[in-house]
Amino acid sequence: MPPSFPGKDDEVLVSGFILLFQRDTAPPDLPLAERMLERLAHRGPEGAALHRVGCAVLGFQHFETTPQDRGVRQPYIAGDLAIVLDGRLDARQELIARLGLPVKAEETFPDVQLLAMAYQRYGEGVAEHLLGDYAFAIFDATRKGVLFGRDPLGNRTLFYARSPHCFAAASEEQALFPLPFVSQDWNEGTIARFFALDGPRPGETFFAEISELPAAHVMWVERGGEQSRRYWHLPPVPTLRLPSDEAYAESFLERFGESVRDRLRSLGRPAVLMSGGLDSTSVAAVAAREGKEIVSISWVFEELTSCDERPFIDLVNERTGNRPIQIAGDDAWPLRDADSWPWNPNTPIDGLYRRLRERVYRRLQAEGCRTLLTGEFGDNLFPGGVDWLADLVEEGRLIEALRSLLWEFRVPERKVPLGAALLRLASALRNRILRADRVPGGIPDPPPRWLTPHAAALLPHGDDQERALRGKRRPVQHESNLGARATCAAAVETFHSSRFDLELRRPFRDPRLVAFLLDIPAHQLYRRGQTKYILRNAMRGILPEPVRRRRKKTSLFPLFRRGIMEEEIETLRRIVGDRNACWRRFVRAEWIEKDVWDLIRAGRDGPGIVVLWQCVCMERWRKGFSNHHPSSGGASK
Repeated sequence: MPPSFPGKDDEVLVSGFILLFQRDTAPPDLPLAERMLERLAHRGPEGAALHRVGCAVLGFQHFETTPQDRGVRQPYIAGDLAIVLDGRLDARQELIARLGLPVKAEETFPDVQLLAMAYQRYGEGVAEHLLGDYAFAIFDATRKGVLFGRDPLGNRTLFYARSPHCFAAASEEQALFPLPFVSQDWNEGTIARFFALDGPRPGETFFAEISELPAAHVMWVERGGEQSRRYWHLPPVPTLRLPSDEAYAESFLERFGESVRDRLRSLGRPAVLMSGGLDSTSVAAVAAREGKEIVSISWVFEELTSCDERPFIDLVNERTGNRPIQIAGDDAWPLRDADSWPWNPNTPIDGLYRRLRERVYRRLQAEGCRTLLTGEFGDNLFPGGVDWLADLVEEGRLIEALRSLLWEFRVPERKVPLGAALLRLASALRNRILRADRVPGGIPDPPPRWLTPHAAALLPHGDDQERALRGKRRPVQHESNLGARATCAAAVETFHSSRFDLELRRPFRDPRLVAFLLDIPAHQLYRRGQTKYILRNAMRGILPEPVRRRRKKTSLFPLFRRGIMEEEIETLRRIVGDRNACWRRFVRAEWIEKDVWDLIRAGRDGPGIVVLWQCVCMERWRKGFSNHHPSSGGASK
């Protein structure tokens, strides 16, 4: 076995793994496996290890984040099994009980050992019995095959490439670059979807010869081939009915509390990234109820006062007793110090406020925090409120429906258009009369107007989009939680936060919560001008009232305007203005030069600003290949 590879002190990511499985009779290529694992060296502050067993070799980069995993080495060997697990198992007590283990196993058994025992009990059906953020590979020497699995929401990543003689998998795409049968040619379909502000199609990546195991899937690989299946399903139509708003709020809080509690299992003090909004303050407040010392970290603004949320942040910190840390944000604008902007070889996707987030991550690294809880993806849970009126009528709550409808007529500014709610009610009544399924229909959206004909032709046809959401009563809510765009966004920010010895954990991105919110009526998502109606009810008595009842969101657009429209305008022109820039193949240049620059000059927000940022990201990503890997051959243009 080769010696452990040292991790870089300034780039530490969550743990990761590689696996090479030889389909033919040749032995697995250990030097190739070493090169693959070296690509993940930034994930291994506690060292790395390779293990060969039969026709497979497994490698792991270690980063410990839970007390039970301290000192545990992977690959983990259990009889004829060799296992690598990237991630965290939740609801451990329930799993331990189902496996017939003593209660004290909760304190001593590492997650990978529980995974091994669960596989020995359930075989290929093991994923149905797991909860958490995870990706795993289990080589079974007896069956001469490998089982791969990924958590229901895809919070951990798993990529693979294959040839007739070899199957390889890894936690990141770049770890597959050393394979002789993998190039760095781009998948133009994924790039077209990127510029259409969508995520990759299930199973696809930005690279033509690298695939991704979709969320909620397992795959069995053996010499004769491979077979994958989806193991986690949600009903398309909500069916849960409870007797009162209070009952819904209580059920939500129970699940939300479990999600937060599971994510507080950590080495060192956990932290919460807290703005003054409803989602992150709810995470911080519920975390404080667990009795642990919580670090609450927030960015604040002295000059851009419209971005500052201290009046709400201070109220929550005073209520919870969490330890507050404030990060100055006035000069953390987009493209600041553009030449040293971090580069992710796996994807062009990046956030506008990278410098702002880096300041938070760097401070928490200095504080010794290894886990950071956020309120991210809270907004994803609650769309679908347009059905609120139809659901009240369907349940026979006609007086409440009438009262809420009269209230909506009196309010000039509504979060959910009243006309849309009335149309959905009419559609529901029509379908009830015709005894048809109440499923939204309509004409698929045309390609965005900023795409070139080449890019538009690469997008799925309308019938493909319609088929993907067919039968879903609230398709927007389904897509925002289970779609590729949300999964991809979660993985991207995890890459960046983890460069600072920090694991992101998102309580709102939990299968228990997603399943619950998709199964309740829409009047719990929106009622009488209140979005996130059930969350606001659940936080009564937990959050300060000004925070719980807050309706207006704070925007960081003034920070964007300071950076892109003032401080970095020449940097922006230099990056985007290149006549050979690859974005021009996908986005109409005349649209950027007229519509978007008009927005910039006027200081207004809009979709064009997002598309412009995508152009910046794509051009920086393209140039990054030649700057960071000059001998790799580069990506196709």
